[in-house]
Amino acid sequence: MKIAIFSESPENEEAIRIIVERLLRKTTETARLPNLQARGWPGVKGSITAVLRHLHYATEAEALIVVIDSDDSPVHHNSHDQHGGADLKCRLCYLRNEIGRIQSQLKPKVGRA
Repeated sequence: MKIAIFSESPENEEAIRIIVERLLRKTTETARLPNLQARGWPGVKGSITAVLRHLHYATEAEALIVVIDSDDSPVHHNSHDQHGGADLKCRLCYLRNEIGRIQSQLKPKVGRA
């Protein structure tokens, strides 16, 4: 399985890869991300569009795992999952919204679901 892990730091990405492989009980292959200069929440927020486009058009990635913390932002609550309940100051809600918006703009890739 080819996966991409995008987080606030390369160290987080390696730790998550180990956890994912243990959960899946198999070795994963790394889908390369575009060259990213900035990290932390601003870097993830500002690069998610480029990351999704790159993974969709330039790799055979089967999954993307995004890891962020909730520093200085509202913590995600179940109420955010209700229709109209998303809080875009919540980082999970923000990313879900952005990823949905970006995915709706991606064109199908020949030979791939």
